[in-house]
Amino acid sequence: MGEELWFALEATLLDRKAPKNWNPAVFFPIGLAQYALLDHRKDLFADLLDVSLVGSYLSTLLPWNLTKGVYLFDPDLFEELVEAPLDRIPTDLLTRLPEAAPLLVFPRPWRGLVAAWASLDEDRREEPHLEFRALFMQEADPTLLPMPLDLKTPTFEGCVAHTQAESSAIQIDGVPRGFPTEAFNRLRGVLNLALYLCSEEPDLSASPRRMPPLVQHYRYRRAYPEPTPQRIEVGWRLGAALRKARSEEAQASGAASGVGRSPQPHIRRGHWHLYWTGEGSRKDPSKAQPRLRWIQPTLVGKKWLEGELPAVVRPVKPGS
Repeated sequence: MGEELWFALEATLLDRKAPKNWNPAVFFPIGLAQYALLDHRKDLFADLLDVSLVGSYLSTLLPWNLTKGVYLFDPDLFEELVEAPLDRIPTDLLTRLPEAAPLLVFPRPWRGLVAAWASLDEDRREEPHLEFRALFMQEADPTLLPMPLDLKTPTFEGCVAHTQAESSAIQIDGVPRGFPTEAFNRLRGVLNLALYLCSEEPDLSASPRRMPPLVQHYRYRRAYPEPTPQRIEVGWRLGAALRKARSEEAQASGAASGVGRSPQPHIRRGHWHLYWTGEGSRKDPSKAQPRLRWIQPTLVGKKWLEGELPAVVRPVKPGS
């Protein structure tokens, strides 16, 4: 592709004054990546499928290169998250990813994968909408596999069902070319990992890096990101608390009836909570109005932790 194009795209994406006519939740749309590839070196590609594949790599790896966040998940937290239900979780939570394209690293091979990048894109076909993009890193094959999820419905399970139906209808020369069912099982797990990073107080060993500034370089401006990835352990304290609790629970098994014992620490999964509010509603329940709020995943039994989990500061844009 060439360093010249890479540096030019970095500068465009980081330049606050450069016009960006795409969804502000998206850092680098695949459509822009494909346009840049065709404009720069059209001769490198045999067909549009190649352009689409390389464009998906570029739109994920270039933003990741600017911050290089590598999120290594604790084994116990990982097991809790990848099997968590997604039925009523709202899709707009994904706009709170800590980086444009964080790399989620698994503590063990899972469904043939060892890691995945997570990012957002915008699909402008027909009615414009956001897409969640996972770029799978496989265990036994160096090929990176992109996987999109149309965020067309309010909840993730609805989005998965919609994307799966559209995928199954794709045929090339009469041969089905959609994603297999296992791909959607993988996608659910990666979604849960990404959602944990979007929760109110994720248990992280370090704060994510900020985007590097643009500086003058001869005749043009360019970015100078950190040369090495940043390892961020996810669930580093939460996982230790869960293991300690399970160990002591096993040692005490059979020695006590369990009456009066504090609950074993565990993750209470994210859920909806309905509130009834309104002026005068305490005296007159008929005046109460329902309010729905998303309760982020929390740790039950925090006494196993030595001190509080580290606070996470999230910058909020004015008016958001």
